Amino acid sequence: MNQSYCFETILSCEEIIEIVSNQKITIFSHGGIVGKVYGYKFKLFYMSFYRNSLAPVFYGSITNGLDKTMIMGTFKIAPTIKIFLRIWRVFLILIFIVIMLNAIVTNDTSGLSFLILILFMLGCSVAIENIGIAVGKKNMDKILSFIENSLLATLQA
Repeated sequence: MNQSYCFETILSCEEIIEIVSNQKITIFSHGGIVGKVYGYKFKLFYMSFYRNSLAPVFYGSITNGLDKTMIMGTFKIAPTIKIFLRIWRVFLILIFIVIMLNAIVTNDTSGLSFLILILFMLGCSVAIENIGIAVGKKNMDKILSFIENSLLATLQA
């Protein structure tokens, strides 16, 4: 998911900051690119009517060159979602280990049916993450198109 991009544009840093900061959603809009600026860093994401917490967000930075401005950035999942998924998976693995150890120590196999449920929940968390990322790929294309068209940027190899 961490795909890095480097763009060149003829716009100045100030023009890029103005264009990105003007990307807002209103009550009458039907979704679109939203931009937030933090000095010479920014993030772009696609806002829609459905919630996809796993949709990629473009975290970028702007640097001035001699005659061109460089935009460098990476698509990432929101950090809070990554942390939640890691905590959830660790929690499931710990429960799995406790049930297994309990079954081994006490020779009681009645709790082993929960292992299937835990494995299912673990598999679901991986599947949901992959589905969310796959659905978010369209958003990545829209964000890249915005950078190329609105910021007059060309992708560097």
